[in-house]
Amino acid sequence: MSATLKTQITLDTARPVLRQLRDGFDGRVVHEAISKAMLAAVQTHFDRRAQEPNKMGAPKTGFWEELSSGTHATSTDTEATVTIPAPILQRLYGGTIRPVNAQALAFPVSPNSYGKTARVMRLTGLTKFIPLNRGNVVGIITTIERKGVIGEVLFLVVRKVTQAADPNAIPSEDTLTKAAMDAVEASADALLN
Repeated sequence: MSATLKTQITLDTARPVLRQLRDGFDGRVVHEAISKAMLAAVQTHFDRRAQEPNKMGAPKTGFWEELSSGTHATSTDTEATVTIPAPILQRLYGGTIRPVNAQALAFPVSPNSYGKTARVMRLTGLTKFIPLNRGNVVGIITTIERKGVIGEVLFLVVRKVTQAADPNAIPSEDTLTKAAMDAVEASADALLN
């Protein structure tokens, strides 16, 4: 599964050079320039997001890098398409995440658990589950207490998690349109001169 970005450039908004291209050249040339420019804009955006610090101060999981490397572009005579891996959809639209093949979700609350699963950490024998059963919260997973050391809370175990939409998950429509228009103009100048 993946997400597809489409930016529509109509005759009303097209610069004169685009109209000239449309009337005199193969559509594939125009759409190839658009798809390459939009791909570069999307990947640059993801690469910038990858440089943002993790909110927990934890090691990064490579989410934005994977999106950048997994994004690709195609073009035909009639359209330019940029396809982004499916995990962008949760960031872009937000929504509620419910457990699949499990009773609850383990949500990391410590830099020591971020990017890891509770199941894998449990196999180390160094964690324990403490039931709470308070509304959405089923319990917590902590490190095992040692003499004089209180266990660190690693995960909050919940029935569901609702994530807000991230309006900055992908570049703005204006950014994509500008990239596409600039690339077409550069291609047009090369073709017309």
